Amino acid sequence: MNRALNMLREWKHLTLLATLLGLIFAQPVARSGMVGTIVFDVLITIAISVIFFVVFDRHSTRIAAIALAAPLLVIHWLARATGASSTFVFVAEHGVATLFLGFAVTVVLRGIFQPKKFRADDLLGVVCGYLLAGLAWGNLYNLADAVSPGAFSVRSDLAWELNDESTRRHLFDNFSFVTLTCCGDNKVVPLAQTASSLTWLEAVFGQFYMAVVVAQLVGLKLSQAVGRSDAADT
Repeated sequence: MNRALNMLREWKHLTLLATLLGLIFAQPVARSGMVGTIVFDVLITIAISVIFFVVFDRHSTRIAAIALAAPLLVIHWLARATGASSTFVFVAEHGVATLFLGFAVTVVLRGIFQPKKFRADDLLGVVCGYLLAGLAWGNLYNLADAVSPGAFSVRSDLAWELNDESTRRHLFDNFSFVTLTCCGDNKVVPLAQTASSLTWLEAVFGQFYMAVVVAQLVGLKLSQAVGRSDAADT
């Protein structure tokens, strides 16, 4: 048991990465009726819990994180239990989710730039930060579309995805990762000024993440190599 716990701590970002990938690839399950929706909601709860325990490993950050995670879970499950689909509930859920995921990305980035011995699990942490950023912007796009209907133009053959919460989430998450990686497609096009601003900000962030964070990792590896070389010479 202790060995398993130690391995889990040693590879905590691997656990988070598996959880995030599972959540992303399970999104289509939510379309398959009530059972699929419940399964996906359970996965969301697990993902929020794993993010909380893996990313926020300090007392100071956990206090702030629980102030966001707890309301997020309450709003999410109350909305499912009561069947509430009002704009206020939708905005509240995606607004708090954006703050929670954005805070998680900030903590991940701060950990990357702190002097430490670089491990393989830290590289997975960088990947997790990238995925968390994409999910954060996906919630932000959902929020922008709810506050300003028509802020995005969706290709006619995909317009039906805006009619259901699960498919709308999948649509904007997909648009978010396409924007983050600067791949670009014509499925979703921002029309409103706010939506356009959010889109180019995410594109800039994606480039910043890849350039600055990768440079930091290379610097850490070089410093470790120099340190080992100096130790060997002595």
